[in-house]
Amino acid sequence: ITGIAGAGRTELAIALAMAIARAHPGSVLLDADLRHASIAQRLQLSIEPGLADLLGSSVIEDLDIFPTVGSLRIVPGIVSPSVGTLHEARSLETIIGALRTLTPACVIDGGSDLEYRERSQSGAEIESALSMATMTTVVGEGTPVGITRLMAYGAELQQRLGTSTIRFVINRAPRDVHRRRELREEMLQLFPHAAVDVIAVDRAVCDAAWRGI
Repeated sequence: ITGIAGAGRTELAIALAMAIARAHPGSVLLDADLRHASIAQRLQLSIEPGLADLLGSSVIEDLDIFPTVGSLRIVPGIVSPSVGTLHEARSLETIIGALRTLTPACVIDGGSDLEYRERSQSGAEIESALSMATMTTVVGEGTPVGITRLMAYGAELQQRLGTSTIRFVINRAPRDVHRRRELREEMLQLFPHAAVDVIAVDRAVCDAAWRGI
């Protein structure tokens, strides 16, 4: 999962991972946001052990060291990454490859690094991680500026990832059902082979998302 900063990407990653873990116990949520990792804090978990313990390692044998929430295992991210740590993050591809073989499913919060690639040392690493995904979910906000940024971000992803399957999630969209339909149609005109979900600004909808409904 990647997307525009501030669009609710991390909340969606947590809700999606929890829903998957209910069907596939032992699934993993990896916080690979190398700019602003926050999953552990949001779930009131310790930030250690976490991704920092896996970076640079070519072998992952024991996932039991990481905390769990229900049937979901959490690999916390790096809260204050140093320049050196970001260089070490080139091993993200190795880590993700290992997690895919050891777990039923792996949800990765990849942050918004690709949007800031020219200014981010971690952009290339996140791009490499996204290229391995079975499904890349891109989250944007349902505002005029948010949709414009989402379209630009999606176009860049398509160009960089080629035929990788992309699902767009327009978060915090208008409550008016007709406007939500228009937003979906606008995205499908530009990305006809993508899947598009639109989530309204509605407390009941947000609560349902956390429950995995």
